[in-house]
Amino acid sequence: MGRNSFLAVVIISLLVSGASAGEFGNVSADADTTAASRDASATALTGVEQTIAGLKERELQLGSGATQFKQAATSFLSAADKMDSVLKTLPDEHLSQAQVDYLKTNFNTGSFPGVQEAKSIRDVYARFAEKTRQMAGLLDGLAEQENAFAIVSPILIDYFRLADGIVALRRVPVPK
Repeated sequence: MGRNSFLAVVIISLLVSGASAGEFGNVSADADTTAASRDASATALTGVEQTIAGLKERELQLGSGATQFKQAATSFLSAADKMDSVLKTLPDEHLSQAQVDYLKTNFNTGSFPGVQEAKSIRDVYARFAEKTRQMAGLLDGLAEQENAFAIVSPILIDYFRLADGIVALRRVPVPK
């Protein structure tokens, strides 16, 4: 197994070990909005799966993986569009001070523009939709890049952190 394949498996295993697919960047609201959020998340996870397939294909044959990366770009774009639809029905409930503190502590790098300034779950979910759209753009041009893994791995890590952060915000104690 090549170094890049090994690292991809380790990174993805570490990132997803603590969350189920039902917890990947989902927002809770009414039944329809929650279902739409889960559908958007499942589509984004398809994009992740296709990205890993592209990396695997490239590991097996240098310069390959273009088809998988293009498919991943399409899936991420579809997921972003679905997330935009979710945003239209998502209530704009303000974050508690504990939730704001959580964001400031856990998203304090330049990889997460706008997250620290979020005032509501809706704001954070909007940043997730933007990051998903950025993933589509990145993967669309990834096939032409020489070291796809070095380009995509830090972005996937940030993407998983943001998806987990949306779910983690629901677990932050809110004073009554």
